[in-house]
Amino acid sequence: MIEGASVLGIDGKKLGDVSRVLMKPKDKTIDRLVVRSGGVLGVGGHLVAMPLDAFSWDAAAEAFKIGKSAGDLKTMAEWQEPGTPNSASGSSQPPRESDPGDPFETMTF
Repeated sequence: MIEGASVLGIDGKKLGDVSRVLMKPKDKTIDRLVVRSGGVLGVGGHLVAMPLDAFSWDAAAEAFKIGKSAGDLKTMAEWQEPGTPNSASGSSQPPRESDPGDPFETMTF
């Protein structure tokens, strides 16, 4: 299961968990994973969408690893569920100019 999997930082310490899996509906490919860091029991925290290629799987730890620290995640723009107030693109990244009509779908895995 991807959602709920632990995410470790560059120092090997747990930063958070995968909160959402985002895919492009046009080609049905997973594009980004949303990491929730700093929350308590799945409540609150900071949500950050990161490209899939930023993650690697650590089989020994049974967790994803990213090349970021807790401080790095705190400084990244917060991801918001599409359709919520102030969510222009449903992404931590600026809206993509090349295809503004291609929203990302939230998938549960």
